[in-house]
Amino acid sequence: MYCSDCGTKIENEVEKCPNCGAEILKQTPQPQKIEKNTSQKKNKKRLIRIGGGIVAVVLIVILLLPSITYMCTSGEQYYQMAKTTEDQEKSEEYLECAVKKGFPEAMFAYGIRNIKEEYPREKQIEGVEWIRKSAEAGYPPAQGVYGITLIYGSIIPKNVSEGYKWLEISANNGVGESQKQLGIAYFQGNVGVPFDLEKAKYWLGRAAEQNTDGAADMLDYINYLTSPSRH
Repeated sequence: MYCSDCGTKIENEVEKCPNCGAEILKQTPQPQKIEKNTSQKKNKKRLIRIGGGIVAVVLIVILLLPSITYMCTSGEQYYQMAKTTEDQEKSEEYLECAVKKGFPEAMFAYGIRNIKEEYPREKQIEGVEWIRKSAEAGYPPAQGVYGITLIYGSIIPKNVSEGYKWLEISANNGVGESQKQLGIAYFQGNVGVPFDLEKAKYWLGRAAEQNTDGAADMLDYINYLTSPSRH
């Protein structure tokens, strides 16, 4: 260290120059300020990294939003959306989403839509396949319709015994139309179902209790034909 007035070399501890007597002005280091500036720079970099990460996450969510929505929406919700929207194109889109989700009622509706007479056979067969999947998933109306398609064999190969099995499953699950058809089958004694008057009346009675169209009239007709007073 040197005196700023005369240039004499002096020790760091002295307060006055031993040669000229000038006061020695000591420079106090400021480590805290340096440390503070360094800390501020580090915090600024950290905030930049955090902000960039947040922006990246937001962008990812926006890009994946359709997939996230699809994963979080159930088949039943899609089916309700398909039934309530007035946009026909959206309705079909929602129905297909519900079908892909495996919602039984949607699979049945999709199948019924595809078995119209004006559609080509391939589309009708595809429709029956969806009805079958719905039936196997436990949807009672689908069980009855699938049974009928097997009994009559107009779209898929006929299998009467298998068809009546599905029809009876549907009837046991409370579907009035299936109960009526099963009652008529037992009265007529169709192939695959032997004549059984008691079962015919039983199933027609179950269907009539649900006000199934034609069930009560058919039951009255059978009771009239089998009345002891007519014999």
